[in-house]
Amino acid sequence: MTIQHSHNFPIAARQSGAALVIGLVLLMALTLFAVSGMTVSTMDLRMADNSARSQQAFEAADSAIRAEIFEGQRLALTGTEVRDDIVRQNNAYAYNPPEANSDQPLATVSVDTVFRDVMAAPTGFEFDGGQRAFHFEVRAAATTPAGDARSNQTGGFYVLAPGL
Repeated sequence: MTIQHSHNFPIAARQSGAALVIGLVLLMALTLFAVSGMTVSTMDLRMADNSARSQQAFEAADSAIRAEIFEGQRLALTGTEVRDDIVRQNNAYAYNPPEANSDQPLATVSVDTVFRDVMAAPTGFEFDGGQRAFHFEVRAAATTPAGDARSNQTGGFYVLAPGL
């Protein structure tokens, strides 16, 4: 039995590297998709970090306002206050809640308590001799050290005192 070999390769002679070109184009497209995905995920991480820092600044300002309102009953007034007088100023309130587990403060807050007005006490709050309501406004500005997020908030409170 005789085996004949044919050495005619007409198909191989006509190939010109089309598979290589198509493979390189697909590889380039996949690389572009990967780079685009990394850029999007990096941007998402930055946005999440900025959101967390903004929330920290908000909580710091809110905490400072609440602390200042709690301290409002201890304001030392002279009786000569006029509208928009700053009656207490705290420029270096460091916000570092216990759950932060850090020696570094999460935010720095400056707080001003401003005298707004004196008026008659609301109905139902009068005692013997009448009462007056002293209106105060607390302004807090918080800044985080990392990310430089800021939050400005304002709150108000009244202190009831005997009328004169």
